[in-house]
Amino acid sequence: MNAHQATSDFQFDPSDYPAFKEKVRSAANMDPFADLALKEVIIHSEAIYDLPAVLYRTAPDFKQVLVVMDKTPMVRDQVSLKPLVSQILTQGGYQVTTIILEGDHFGVVHPDFEQVEVVHKQIQPGAVVIGLGSGVVADICKYACFLYDNEHNNQPPVPLISIPTANSVPAYSSSLAIISKDGVKRTWRTRLPNVILCDLKILLDCPHSLTLGGIGDMCAMYIASLEWFMGIYMEVIPDSPASRAILDEARPLLIQSASEIGKQTLTGMQMLAKILTLGGLAMTFADDSTPMSGYEHGIAHLLDMSAEHFHRPVRNHGSQVAVAGILVVLGFEEFFKKFNPAAVDVEQCYLSEDEMKNKIMKVFAEIDPTGKMGAECWRDYQKKLVIWKNVRPGFEKLLAEWGQIKPKMESLTLPAETYTKMLHEAGHPLTFEELGIQENQARWAYQNAYMLRKRLSTTDLMIFMDWMDQTWVDDIFSKAQSLVNRVQQNQQ
Repeated sequence: MNAHQATSDFQFDPSDYPAFKEKVRSAANMDPFADLALKEVIIHSEAIYDLPAVLYRTAPDFKQVLVVMDKTPMVRDQVSLKPLVSQILTQGGYQVTTIILEGDHFGVVHPDFEQVEVVHKQIQPGAVVIGLGSGVVADICKYACFLYDNEHNNQPPVPLISIPTANSVPAYSSSLAIISKDGVKRTWRTRLPNVILCDLKILLDCPHSLTLGGIGDMCAMYIASLEWFMGIYMEVIPDSPASRAILDEARPLLIQSASEIGKQTLTGMQMLAKILTLGGLAMTFADDSTPMSGYEHGIAHLLDMSAEHFHRPVRNHGSQVAVAGILVVLGFEEFFKKFNPAAVDVEQCYLSEDEMKNKIMKVFAEIDPTGKMGAECWRDYQKKLVIWKNVRPGFEKLLAEWGQIKPKMESLTLPAETYTKMLHEAGHPLTFEELGIQENQARWAYQNAYMLRKRLSTTDLMIFMDWMDQTWVDDIFSKAQSLVNRVQQNQQ
């Protein structure tokens, strides 16, 4: 696959943004771009040198630039990246102020409100914000600018440019941000950057593990699309034709290009940058993370939330998503084989609030004895119980029409073997142990991730039907190990 072929493979090519907008409008029979701040998506191998021209187009009267970054050393084509960006800006006539985000004792920057405030308090009228970093930096910058805009709504919005330093997440093109509250990962509505500037040589030189994480994060398409369909069918959440259109394209493209992306070639980086951009825009058009975040993300978030308790650093988000996805797609297969609507006792599928609150508080007390984490999770899960009660007609409709909708649901995911082979062909880890996470910690996250948030998932149906007991968990983990062994042996 060469770079020209990679470009021609895309019907919805976000790097040709004007044409992309017209094609999405046509496919969706609507205009999802009317209120979006995003005006340019630039993806090529020398994009960083476009920065002064991009700044001029975005904010022609501004000469102050705030560059937000962490302490991680980065290179582009054997040159230290961060001084290079400052040099390009200075030579372009801009006055540069650098904001460096501090990490934890492992050096990891966490997306929380303390970090948001570090950026927020330094934003001034007449300054452009540039987020130079991966998804965490992007989310912190988006939310800090969002807060500033809300506080100064009599002024034009802060100009914001995102420069990805890794092909690791779809956050750059998402109008949502993951910001922790009381130690719990939460999704917040925020704003988009005005420009996303992807320099492929920067992405080529990022650590390979981050690129693999980008593949992993996009694997959520093969899980979340099914969960999203179920939510639309049961009338829990609205449909988004624009999101469906671009994800229908992205799902096969990731499978086709996984090996090339895993090799971290220029063509692979171009493909992944575009696929990630589509993933972020799918969430933006839906005004919700549901199209790109299913039960696999809940597992990954719980692994992050429990990392300090287990005395390990937070691991790569996307890779956690991908490996968790093996468990989830295996669970889907079991669900499709065993689910018998006629055997469901609907009355027994509605749990008491007291029972669930006590269970949630007990589970999260294991990793946070203060109770703050458990209380925050209960606040959101309590909403899920209300939603579940209110959509009982939709659940009963699903039971009655299961034979008709089952084929559609199965088409939106991948067979577990196909999913695992794709990861293996990309060179992606297939087990939690390879990520530095012990199996008992992964089991804890898999079994309890449904407690994290208000969103209904297919896994919640299993919970409400009392399927996910210890026997279920043992069986899924055993099947996952057998599947991984088989894939590895067959492709040696």
